[in-house]
Amino acid sequence: MKKSTKVDRLLAQAALKHHFGRQPLETLITASRTFPIMARVDIQAALEKIFMNRYRANAIGLHA
Repeated sequence: MKKSTKVDRLLAQAALKHHFGRQPLETLITASRTFPIMARVDIQAALEKIFMNRYRANAIGLHA
């Protein structure tokens, strides 16, 4: 597994600041949910259908 570098963290921080504007990043609340394997394909298909052609998105993965 690749270790996160300072540059990676700065790029993620810049993207979050751009998205949330003046909202201090330390005030954001996060949550996670793990779905059963059999449900993941259906959830992915539903999300793609909901967001298709509505939003331009960039996926950013962050570790806690």
